[in-house]
Amino acid sequence: MISLLFRFWKLLDRTDRRRAVVALLLVVICSFLEMIGVGLLPIMVAVLNSPEFMVKKIGFYTTWHGLDGLDSAHAILLISLGVGLFFLFKNLFSMWATYRQGIFKAHLRGKLGRELLHGYLQAPYAWHLTHSSSDIQQNMQQEVSNFSTRIAAPALIFITEG
Repeated sequence: MISLLFRFWKLLDRTDRRRAVVALLLVVICSFLEMIGVGLLPIMVAVLNSPEFMVKKIGFYTTWHGLDGLDSAHAILLISLGVGLFFLFKNLFSMWATYRQGIFKAHLRGKLGRELLHGYLQAPYAWHLTHSSSDIQQNMQQEVSNFSTRIAAPALIFITEG
């Protein structure tokens, strides 16, 4: 699988490699945000379970004077609002990152299709006499699609999910 990833990397030019690295960085950031989100859930459960204890902890650890007289209902509201806003941001960022990955895959599919067509157009006339036009058309339509669905997409999944 590693050799397949190196062969895939060699197919990319400089801008495509940069786009691939950006797509991978977006996945790493999404994973980091997901970890933070999972870590926020026990805090939320602790606040819902014992709001008075958390109010004392917030008042003890904060230097904000506005949180000193915080009652349990307001603590639950503030922490719920903070967790909700974080999850909204995380989900919006994840959607944007998935959109950027889709654009990268579509760009890669179009580029490979153009290069394959260019290779067929640059082939000598004698080669075209020995190959059926239906086979060439089938290769144009299916091989690029097969590459993107069977090699490129699984390679990205393998890299992102380890």
